[in-house]
Amino acid sequence: MLRLLHKLGQSALGPAQCHEGLKALVPSRSVSLAQTPLTWNLKQGILPWISGRNLMNHYDNYHKGLVRHANHLVSGYPEFTGATFDNVIRVTGRSAESAQIYNCFGAHWNHCFLWDIVQPNPEKSQEGFFYPSARILRHFDIQFGGFERFKKQFKAHALSLHSNGWVWLVVRQGHLEIMVMADSDCPYLLQPSITPILCLDMWEHAYVIDYFNDKGAYVDNFWYVVDWRKVEAHLPRECSFVVDLEEEETSQPL
Repeated sequence: MLRLLHKLGQSALGPAQCHEGLKALVPSRSVSLAQTPLTWNLKQGILPWISGRNLMNHYDNYHKGLVRHANHLVSGYPEFTGATFDNVIRVTGRSAESAQIYNCFGAHWNHCFLWDIVQPNPEKSQEGFFYPSARILRHFDIQFGGFERFKKQFKAHALSLHSNGWVWLVVRQGHLEIMVMADSDCPYLLQPSITPILCLDMWEHAYVIDYFNDKGAYVDNFWYVVDWRKVEAHLPRECSFVVDLEEEETSQPL
């Protein structure tokens, strides 16, 4: 482990490019992690997706526990002092002996991302949930054949996980793509050229209290609490599909 990390401070890897709400994931002077504070009451849950009891178990027990364990694992290694989150996750991801650190840090990143894109009482549309913007809907039309088809594909990917993992909507080379990642892996952490914009936790602890084994209902109710404003905020402005859409919109006759 020490051999792997002795040049950590000299790494050329840059800090993670996270949304404003994810600053807690990229410590500037220490790798000590902290949970992203929630803006709602834990006991009220994130209705109608998950109950207060489920959320308290997920956030206050599981997520808090993995943060505590991650900080304990790295506390004995002075080589981590001053390292960025990126440095730690990429170095530990290369070694089986440091897999616990990698898994804890990756799971923390994933959970903070998830808490950032959901709201228990988002603005409602006629369809019953906070609806994607015209820009995102156009991307769904072009790449998935519409929003409903995108949701069906996303659900199919989520249900394809027969063990623990996450399902992601990402931007890769200017195009939207659905990805399934096992355990605590995150597309960005493994491939920096990929930008995640939406995710769903498919670990059993995320749904079992409310849904038992009905993972399909868990996925279906997820769409009622997605804050699409946050999702769109993660879209990289330089991506070709965003630029092409903007050019097309400006070329329409007045």
